[in-house]
Amino acid sequence: MHNGGLHVLGKSAYNPGYKVFRDVQVDYGAKGDGVTDDTDAINLAISDGARCGLGCVSSSITPAIVYFPPGKYRVIKPIVPYYFTSLVGDYNNKPVLFADPGFVGEAVIDADPYKPGVSNADGSGINWWKNQNNFFRSVRNFVIDVTAVSPDQYGTGIHWQVGQATSLINIDFKMSSAPGTKHQGVYAENGSGGFMSDLTFDGGAFGLWISNQQFTVRNIKITNAGTAIYQQWNWGFTWQNIQISNCQVGFDLNTGGLTLDTQSAAGVLIVDSSISNTGIGIRMSSTQPTSLAGSLVLDEVVFSGISTANIQDSAGVVLAANSGAVGSWFQGNVYLARGVHTLGQRPEALTDSTGAFFAKSRPQYQDYSDEQFLSIMALKELGAAGDGVTDDTVAVNTFLQKYSGCAILLFEAGTYLVTDTIFVPAGTIIVGEMFSVIMGSGPKFADQNSPTPVIRVGNPGDTGAVEISDMVITTTGGSAGAIGIEWNIKESSQGAAGMWDVHVRLGGAKGTNINAANCPTSSTDMSKCASAFLGIHITKTGSGYFENIWVWNADHDLDDPAETQLNVFSARGVLVESTGPVWLVGTASEHHVIYQYAFNNARNIYAGLMQTETPYFQPTPNPPAPFFTNSLYGDPPGTQLNAWGLVITGSYDVFVYGAGFYSFFQTYSQNCVPNRNCQDSMVLVDQQSTAIYLYQLTTAGSTNMLSYPNVSIAKQTDNINGFASTLSLWEAPSITAPADSCGGSARRAVAQPRRVNPRSNLLPRQSEDFNYYSLNHAKIATDLMVGGLDGDGSRKPRQNCVFYVNQRDVDPEDPNYAKNRAIEFAALMNAQNPGSDYHTLYDVYDTAAAFSYTENPMASAWTGGNLRTWFQDTSQAFAELCSGHLYLIVDAEPEEIWDQSIWITHEWPAVVATGLVTQVTEIRPEDVGRAVADNGRTRFIRFYPYRGGQPPGATPPRDGDQGEIDSCVSVDPDVVDQWAGVVDVSGDFAPFKEGTCTMHIHQYFNENAGGGTFGDPQYSATYSVEVTMYDDGATHKIGFQSRLDAPYNMVSKFDNLFVVTPVEDGDYIQFTLGDQTWRNDDGSCSVGGWDHGADRQMDCGFTCTWGGGDSTDPLSSGSQKL
Repeated sequence: MHNGGLHVLGKSAYNPGYKVFRDVQVDYGAKGDGVTDDTDAINLAISDGARCGLGCVSSSITPAIVYFPPGKYRVIKPIVPYYFTSLVGDYNNKPVLFADPGFVGEAVIDADPYKPGVSNADGSGINWWKNQNNFFRSVRNFVIDVTAVSPDQYGTGIHWQVGQATSLINIDFKMSSAPGTKHQGVYAENGSGGFMSDLTFDGGAFGLWISNQQFTVRNIKITNAGTAIYQQWNWGFTWQNIQISNCQVGFDLNTGGLTLDTQSAAGVLIVDSSISNTGIGIRMSSTQPTSLAGSLVLDEVVFSGISTANIQDSAGVVLAANSGAVGSWFQGNVYLARGVHTLGQRPEALTDSTGAFFAKSRPQYQDYSDEQFLSIMALKELGAAGDGVTDDTVAVNTFLQKYSGCAILLFEAGTYLVTDTIFVPAGTIIVGEMFSVIMGSGPKFADQNSPTPVIRVGNPGDTGAVEISDMVITTTGGSAGAIGIEWNIKESSQGAAGMWDVHVRLGGAKGTNINAANCPTSSTDMSKCASAFLGIHITKTGSGYFENIWVWNADHDLDDPAETQLNVFSARGVLVESTGPVWLVGTASEHHVIYQYAFNNARNIYAGLMQTETPYFQPTPNPPAPFFTNSLYGDPPGTQLNAWGLVITGSYDVFVYGAGFYSFFQTYSQNCVPNRNCQDSMVLVDQQSTAIYLYQLTTAGSTNMLSYPNVSIAKQTDNINGFASTLSLWEAPSITAPADSCGGSARRAVAQPRRVNPRSNLLPRQSEDFNYYSLNHAKIATDLMVGGLDGDGSRKPRQNCVFYVNQRDVDPEDPNYAKNRAIEFAALMNAQNPGSDYHTLYDVYDTAAAFSYTENPMASAWTGGNLRTWFQDTSQAFAELCSGHLYLIVDAEPEEIWDQSIWITHEWPAVVATGLVTQVTEIRPEDVGRAVADNGRTRFIRFYPYRGGQPPGATPPRDGDQGEIDSCVSVDPDVVDQWAGVVDVSGDFAPFKEGTCTMHIHQYFNENAGGGTFGDPQYSATYSVEVTMYDDGATHKIGFQSRLDAPYNMVSKFDNLFVVTPVEDGDYIQFTLGDQTWRNDDGSCSVGGWDHGADRQMDCGFTCTWGGGDSTDPLSSGSQKL
């Protein structure tokens, strides 16, 4: 993209007469001839117009694009890009910034100069801008050449001490390769970034000498350097697709620091990278034999031609030199529920053809002519003003609807005020000009009861391509119902839909009216200071690639010289509900009331690096105030004391590759910082989420790093890594997504897991489990119940039943301990859920039978067959008396207790598909981490019906599920011919009343240990199931399914002749045999002849129409299709 007069109409809405676009040659006289000193001309192009330079802390009204046509620009001192500046070279013919041999200064481009002659009390220098707040700047499309500078001088390409909304893109650095050279490509000693990509470095002492709180760096190639990358310190860095060759050292990491003053490289993650023909691949400056002092994770890193060591520390070789790929390597604290790490199997949807995580660089449309761009302001008939005052809603929507798919749509610099949703259809390409602003304002965005997007990208179900870059979305005060961006579009091909350098900036800027005057830290006025309901919503139908995105709810006023703090209220940051693929590359979300990120019922998500800060004003008020909780938008249940950094609920295949989640304040006080207790917990993962991988999770100021869901899995005190704390890996206890019905893995593997856990092979989708610490039982929701048969034969919901299973620490002096605990739980649930009906067997059953196993006090369950017998009895009682919800109060240890309880008690709920089983864990607090994190002794099993309606939050069936089931089940295709010879097995159980058909189910005990396709993983006996159908009055057998060697619960999965279709809310159960269908409209089923699980029989009556005839007749004869 060239100039071509495209940018002449751009403006700063609140700075009349200000010039945004500047051409260093045309407007300011730079020559670009390689001879003329162009330094002053370039710096004039940058500084012209009373911009934000030395003495100005920040400004939202002085953006500038400084364009460099092709040429060779000789400079003798630093180019200083002022605040809110983008330096842009020609993509097709990159301009060269050539450092003169006599160059003097920090770097060719100095993004944050040091003030000469002044320093802080500790001797450190003072910069023009505060590095953490050095926002909104970029450099792209250059060659920076310092080869003419003497090798013994610190010839540096870019000094890059920056914060968020910054980028370095498509830059080539050329340095001296002479022995002892001091040149370096990028020097970054501080900051809170940030993103860079598509850089090459040749020569130099260092390709990058880089330190920062956090950064995402992607697609970098470094050759012929002394050290490719040196890191003095960081909290978290994600390096993706780094190619290092012909260097002395690949990564040189300063490690060993455990305090703020000695902070070193804390959380380094290297993914999909290669180091070749290099002396030492990775070097660390300290050893860590017993404690954490800097952490490193490698994920798919290839070493080749290494002469000394792939990894080396101060004590010597850590990983010997060899050629090959390192699939996964850790130095740091790792939390594994199963005791082993199973390599995260990357879904194909997230990877490219090589198996690496897919990535797509910001499109720059270099192959398009100027004629293929359309400017919204140039089309005068549209009437777009971009002045921040005129209502541009109609103009913008008309522009998009009329020209999308016809041209690249240019939003020249300005603030486009809109009072209703802007719709972006499939096929749209939008390019801004140094963060052109679309600002939502007015009553449409004011009501949190009616959330409304400012930008809607596609409608639900739309598929296609959309690309948006270089834009800012914002709102005015009083926008409690505004959703910044609602992303519905599904990419038509990998990477076809996405955003690059697009930020949601809420408040703190001119025009928003959310400023120091209206929203001081004492204000709670939502009419002035509410900025958003939600920043970005990637909906269930949406997918896409999102790179360098910042969703910032302002903590201070950008246009106030004092950087005055603000009370600004945005409820939520980024919500992802997509089934993917979604890539979040180099993103941040800050200061939102309820959560910064939420992945809700999402799958196929890659995120790295993610950065957050929680609001400075909390806990005054506590969240969700001043908003209210809305579960439709991913809000977690329960009481909240602070905003979450990340919430993951009902999701799987989520890969977080680096995260920095911080809390620095309590009601604007930082007294909590030294004690690292500014809030209680930072990350929440629920137990319905599987295949969740968190790499290099770094938190600051949070007592607990991770809660699962309300049990602390990792504490900051156990993972101190300097100022912050780092957890190098946590993966969900269940890695299946979920397991297939045959008990094998259903994952999309790049490499096979190191060990497959054989447990939970049998019942992967029959139940819904919760593991709540005992003081939080009230969080367990009341589930819908199928209901049983009342005395008059009508359908009626039954009570919830509570059992207390074996507990390690039962008091032998209290033989009724189990009974008492069950009663206590039922009473608590009734108190917490008014109108509910929770009972124990003590209330409704023969107490002697129900609690006979507690009299010795439950320890008898450890020996012989007592445990199994007890569960068989409770299963029978559940089936006969409680067809509602069964709560098992179970100790998480030992694993046999819970495994065997599932085996028995899940047989009845398998038929009555909505009769769920919930595990309530009661563990001493000191045992929580060990029981949950150190071993795989707690099962987390999904409720996953194969057909019909899904309960709220259930994982939808995957393609191929039924095929997997069918491949596991062997049914004689000639079974229909056997019907006539079947002996009547209805026994004493009379069919149901007149006018109904009857299905008789009979379960047999096979009396063999193990065996069969669906053998019990605990090596107990298997069962077989036989089904007979009778017409009205049992005159004729109208259907038969011969005995199948499988547990009873598997009967609902057979698809060849007999299909059970549970539907949502338990409205009815539908049975299909051939082309005939029955359903229990009258709800009349009964159970009889239950012999402790060994021999069980059940009859269900169904309203049906049958034209007469036996099963000896052909199916088509006499049948009447319903």
